[in-house]
Amino acid sequence: MSCRSPFRLIAGGKRIGYDELQELPLQNDVTRTCILISLCALAGFGAKASANIEVGDSCRKVVRSIAQIEEAGFCDSAEVLQECVSDGASIHHSDFLTSAAGAKRVLVMGVFHGDEPHTAAVPFLWFKRLKQINPRNTWRFIPVINPVGLSKQSRGTETDADINRNFPTKDWGRAGWAKRRNPGKGPASEWETRCALAHIRSFNPDMVVAVHAPYGILDFDGPKTWRMPDISALPSRRLGTYPGSLGRYLWVERGIPVLTVELPARGRFVPEKDLILLQDWIGTVAKQYRKEKP
Repeated sequence: MSCRSPFRLIAGGKRIGYDELQELPLQNDVTRTCILISLCALAGFGAKASANIEVGDSCRKVVRSIAQIEEAGFCDSAEVLQECVSDGASIHHSDFLTSAAGAKRVLVMGVFHGDEPHTAAVPFLWFKRLKQINPRNTWRFIPVINPVGLSKQSRGTETDADINRNFPTKDWGRAGWAKRRNPGKGPASEWETRCALAHIRSFNPDMVVAVHAPYGILDFDGPKTWRMPDISALPSRRLGTYPGSLGRYLWVERGIPVLTVELPARGRFVPEKDLILLQDWIGTVAKQYRKEKP
């Protein structure tokens, strides 16, 4: 007997419980096996669909907490890594893949600090734009890496740690403690930091972009030979790296370039055309950069 028969039996309205299924005559082993396989497949599909709906809903809940932000369909394709869930909070990401030859990987993260909610606008804008072009590279977007800080409207995490001082650099904690630069209880002590590290491991980016505020500059931790884009609202200024910072963890210790986009304070806007120019510059750097000792 083929597997189509038990499918019709179930679809036709006849209910067969697990105990009844086991009591079927031995000659119906094929039927019994096919029903089990069919039920398992349906259960798996239902669980996946339910999970996707839940992730999308939780993503939209986070976005709704940010005024005047358009997520551009991001939440429809959002995913969550296992390491990126804690006490009901989730850190969502979405990939934009390309089949272009020689494509590199760019990781973009926003809202490191909960009091900088408008930094999520840049990942959402770039995600939306990629849907309208044929990109040269593969991109991963994490618009909000600190959802708890965002919900509290505070800079730090639940324990008031600064994610950008919590990365496990070789000299972590050497800069000491400061109210707005709290490195945390230990290297990667915060689940948000561990989530970012999980993305770095799984996505293996060739370049990373971190969106902050409110200084209105571009700070590039990468080869000094690269000419920065000419954007009047975001002049280039190298600030250096610090113990526990993303720039020191990736560029100084691993040779992966990091661009920190410091948006102006809320209420001051960078023209969209300039942000598009910046995205193209990032794509070029990722495409042409060859990893070297910094």
